[in-house]
Amino acid sequence: MLNKHFSLFGHVDYVQTFGEKFGSKASRFAIERVEETNPITETTHVKTVWDHYGDVRETKQTPHKTMQAGIGLKYIFGRKESPTVKEDNSPKYDEEVKKIALKDLQIVVKDKQTNLALSGVTVSIEGTDIHDRSVTDASGQASKVSSIKPGQYQIVGEKNGIKTPILTLTETDFQTSSSVIFKEIYHDDPRFTLIGETFDCATAQNLAGINTVLTHTGSKVNASQTSDAEGKFIYQLDGQSDFTVVANQQGRYSQTEIVSTKGLDRSQTLYVTLKLGVCELVENGEWVLKNIHYDFDRSDIRQDAVTILDNVVAVMKQNPTLRIELSSHTDSRGNDNYNLKLSQRRADSAVDYLVANGIARNRLVARGYGETKLLNDCRNGVNCSEQQHQENRRTEIKVLAY
Repeated sequence: MLNKHFSLFGHVDYVQTFGEKFGSKASRFAIERVEETNPITETTHVKTVWDHYGDVRETKQTPHKTMQAGIGLKYIFGRKESPTVKEDNSPKYDEEVKKIALKDLQIVVKDKQTNLALSGVTVSIEGTDIHDRSVTDASGQASKVSSIKPGQYQIVGEKNGIKTPILTLTETDFQTSSSVIFKEIYHDDPRFTLIGETFDCATAQNLAGINTVLTHTGSKVNASQTSDAEGKFIYQLDGQSDFTVVANQQGRYSQTEIVSTKGLDRSQTLYVTLKLGVCELVENGEWVLKNIHYDFDRSDIRQDAVTILDNVVAVMKQNPTLRIELSSHTDSRGNDNYNLKLSQRRADSAVDYLVANGIARNRLVARGYGETKLLNDCRNGVNCSEQQHQENRRTEIKVLAY
């Protein structure tokens, strides 16, 4: 006190944490991140998430030290009187804290059958002043909801029309020392998930905005989807089934790729992957039609070849100025002249199928080359494997005009 009205004051505060632990509890935060170690490069069956991701954990200590200092001048109004003690009827501080303690909420969604983190799940949280919706990321995490009041909340996830069981939070879940309430919910879809990528045949770069079509080989039911900004598309696949996938875009074409879930165990495998090449139509361009076969010494169109030719029909209809040569080739085994005639009959059969499905014949040329355009050295009299002979037995398309 300088006099009865003026006084000086000062203070110093110092705060520091007790190292890495305080009692039996950790006094630091841990940051964990997962890096992709094996990107998708071809059609594969993924058994666990570790086929594509490695576990890298980075832990950082966060010691806390602060110091505050202050000095000031105080002015006192009126006469100094002896303080009177008043009864404090306000609620105790600890009781108030318990009532208003706020928590963060973190929801993670996993696939029930494989226990893998599940992305693309819409998570809804409904409760006291909260109506939150978010979509899980690659690690299965929904967006964290910050500073929610104690109360009752209902949480549910949904993906592909299938919901998770409802998770209910009560005030009991808020009575913990942790600042974050962490909960896992499980999504149970018996189907497999196809993760595909559309890429440019010439540059090998992923292509966005490409329409794709998935066909169930047995039921012939189609589904379509456009690849996203990263060139990715996703379909759900029934177990023990075969499917075909093609790109369906004007000015472009793709092979008809075959995807199968036959022989796969859903409890071990969640994801099936596919790289779908998409190529531009250019005059004099050529490509081999994959997965089209004929029975031995026959020229009629097999049922499995129908799906492949249906894709050619779609390409022709989307590009009305397109004119093509459809050619058939044999291996070197058998009589040369007979192979030439057999290949011509096969080419004619393929063209007849296209015409029967609405393509004008003057846009098509059927050409059988027999064994005159072998792709390898398996000529007459050369001992080759069945796989080498198969390379020569092929159906090709050449763009005559576009």
